[in-house]
Amino acid sequence: MAQPPLSRQIRQLEEEVGVALFDRVGRGLRLTEAGRFLLEQTMLLTKRLEETIESTRRIGQQEKRWFGIGFVPSVLYGVLPARK
Repeated sequence: MAQPPLSRQIRQLEEEVGVALFDRVGRGLRLTEAGRFLLEQTMLLTKRLEETIESTRRIGQQEKRWFGIGFVPSVLYGVLPARK
């Protein structure tokens, strides 16, 4: 991407968020604390969105996921309800 459109997009993002996301250092940029936080949070959101899409596909394709619970019976007899 050419420099002027990228600079414009950065300014627009900062205006939308309402805070400076980058420190202008010489001819470069460095993330501010707010910028680092936004980056971390957007990465988490992106990961969660990818997981949601994958799960939605699985449901749509009727794939099943296995969930197993293992236990040692002698340890849990006092915790589990009696069998009727």
